[in-house]
Amino acid sequence: MRKLILILFSLTLIACQKAEESPISSGNYSNDSDNSDQVDCDYTYPEIGGLLIDIDSWDGMDPGVAGDFNFDSGYTYDKHIYAFGEFISATKQLGNIEFHPSQSAQVISPVDGIIETIVENSPLATKGYEIFIKTKSDSCFTIIIDHVRNLAVTEGQTISIGTLLGTPGQFGASLGQVELQINDDKEKKAWCAMAFMDSATRAAYNAKIDDFRSDWENLINDPSVYDESKDSNGSGLCHFESLLESEIVNE
Repeated sequence: MRKLILILFSLTLIACQKAEESPISSGNYSNDSDNSDQVDCDYTYPEIGGLLIDIDSWDGMDPGVAGDFNFDSGYTYDKHIYAFGEFISATKQLGNIEFHPSQSAQVISPVDGIIETIVENSPLATKGYEIFIKTKSDSCFTIIIDHVRNLAVTEGQTISIGTLLGTPGQFGASLGQVELQINDDKEKKAWCAMAFMDSATRAAYNAKIDDFRSDWENLINDPSVYDESKDSNGSGLCHFESLLESEIVNE
């Protein structure tokens, strides 16, 4: 009897611990929401398998490349990557992850799903399209890829992780721009995409991001460009795991 009581106590303790864990820390990617907002949708978490573009090691040249990014010490801007929840000005906080790769980079899908909607940005020639993806038609989550030119997909198309979506929008004269955003329609939140990666994929990308940031800071001899103290759960792309839409500063 004592053994049975101990087993039941252990199972209860484990259940309580799991209830407190977040997607990014637990690797638990299916959950039911108890939010009072009665949006009729499926609250299964999306499974994110990539980050739109190639993030790789610097080739050591100046100018050089690091995957799809141009590494040049004469770079006008101080960063190539801006994290979810990062303040890019005193009154502007990002509800997405923003990349500034080469304009010729290939933008690939980070998720399996269906292209729900494609919207033109203005001006279309430089800002491209905004692509809305659902993992299933009744999902509570919408994956949004913004600033995609040379569109390679159509509305209603079924896509997989790695499907070519297009090329980045234009940022300045020579840089590209593309953004990854995940909206939670039930909880009225925005999520950092890294929250929905399995543990192995997340660890691999965290290592790539750490190397990428270090390489860039070494090239321009400025160790203060990326503030590692802001990393959420060890991820250089997340200053927060999630933010309520009402919390995001955007004045």
